[in-house]
Amino acid sequence: MFIAKFSSTSGSPFTPDKNGNYPFIGTVVSGKYYGSIINGSVFQREELATQQLYLCQNTLAIDSDGVVITDSDDREVYNVEVISKVSVLELVQMQAALGAPFRLTAKVVAPEPDATTTTDATTTTDATTTKGTKKAKSTVTEPVAGMDPDPFGDDTDADADDNEE
Repeated sequence: MFIAKFSSTSGSPFTPDKNGNYPFIGTVVSGKYYGSIINGSVFQREELATQQLYLCQNTLAIDSDGVVITDSDDREVYNVEVISKVSVLELVQMQAALGAPFRLTAKVVAPEPDATTTTDATTTTDATTTKGTKKAKSTVTEPVAGMDPDPFGDDTDADADDNEE
């Protein structure tokens, strides 16, 4: 979560959305965040005000098929959700809890192979391609015979076990 106040944008590098509204950019004053730009139409629909402090959170952008949306660098895209207004009195308490502003880096999502591709350790099926920067969706099945199922030694299941101590 983070606290931000928003300002309007116009012109390059920003572009209006399909309703002709430019995005609003948040100046983060406290907390951890991936991004602080909110869609202009959402900003207007939610009746938000510029220069007002808001408690916000980032959520992964997911398309209608449940696929995580990525940018042109294959990094996850995050939406800004406004939770509530923050008064100046509340700001002091929340800053103590949330800490100084800190921008997080979205993780890179590896491009998915198409339906006919066999990877080092697994085969993929049910692949579908989507438009824009959305990535292919696939289902991973059983390991390919004779191949190391974790050739890079970065088994994510092992990471989960580390937290059980």
